[in-house]
Amino acid sequence: MKLKQYLSATALLLTLILFGCGGKKSGSNPPPPPAVTNVYVAGYTTDVMTTNHMATYWKNGTATNLTDGTVDAEAYAITASGSDVYVAGYQLNAKSLSNQAFYWKNGIAVALTDGTTDARADGIDIYGGHVYVVGSQTNTITLMTQPILWIDGVATVLPTSVRSFDPVWNAFAVGISITSSGKVDIEGSQFGDNDSQAISWENGALIPLSEEGGESRADAIAVSSGGDVYVAGENNNLAAYWTNGTATDLTKVAYIAGAYAIAVSGSDVYVAGAVTNTENGKFVATIWKNGVATNLTDGTQFASSNAIAISNSNDVYAAGYTTSATTGKDIATIWKNGAASNLTDGTGNAIINAICLSSE
Repeated sequence: MKLKQYLSATALLLTLILFGCGGKKSGSNPPPPPAVTNVYVAGYTTDVMTTNHMATYWKNGTATNLTDGTVDAEAYAITASGSDVYVAGYQLNAKSLSNQAFYWKNGIAVALTDGTTDARADGIDIYGGHVYVVGSQTNTITLMTQPILWIDGVATVLPTSVRSFDPVWNAFAVGISITSSGKVDIEGSQFGDNDSQAISWENGALIPLSEEGGESRADAIAVSSGGDVYVAGENNNLAAYWTNGTATDLTKVAYIAGAYAIAVSGSDVYVAGAVTNTENGKFVATIWKNGVATNLTDGTQFASSNAIAISNSNDVYAAGYTTSATTGKDIATIWKNGAASNLTDGTGNAIINAICLSSE
């Protein structure tokens, strides 16, 4: 079993808005009703007949299948804007047998590519009524994988490094965050024959996060209210995150852990991922708060936390999967402040890759 599929999934942290109510009673204003936090997660479930993955999202535990299971599909990112829900991912093109990048708005599919070459959408955000999606697509001439930013469906290839040694053959954009001022931050990775490098882009300009010649990658991005950019991933095979380009390693032993999602609340930095149980080789779903690890599972079965978000009331939501001890199938799982809730029953594989919160 893989520690986590790389093109993953990015986690996005939304600002929660509390709505009061008007009117007076006995000369005083009644207290506002408590905010209702809506929890959206996205990933995939499995069609029990075809065994194909179906791109799926859940709102407060209720599943909506975005695809019908006739071909493979998966969702890697989700965001909510007002009453609209946006999900990004891919679906296999049945004719070309190439993966095709899609996003779905309120369940309606929007194709970003035509299925001629492999492509996928890994991150999504909304700004000024425009839909920003990041992902990757194979170039039809060079056959290299290129990082792509789509704005309202129009694709732009993001720049990669020009190097005299070990040229960049493949690069991926996997997460996006847009500030209130319109600054667009994206993260991803680029790969040569013998190395991988974590990178980011600010308004389209390439910013290396790790050194060339190493083994690093970036998996998720979050931007604080003050504009600081946080990126989670692996720094020379150590679970890590970067703050404005400065790395903080979360583990000391290489190859045993991955950091897949990141969220910021005030001065606190939360990272979600998995650590290998060295006794049996199984993965333990883990979150780090300011570098201090908390295990969400006991290591007896495979598990991973692939997404994380923090509510205005400081509840910590993580999401990913646990594995059924009975069927051996992956179960879509949410943890709220460490308490697990299963969204599927283990009949077929299901995994959560992304989470976002909103309130009403």
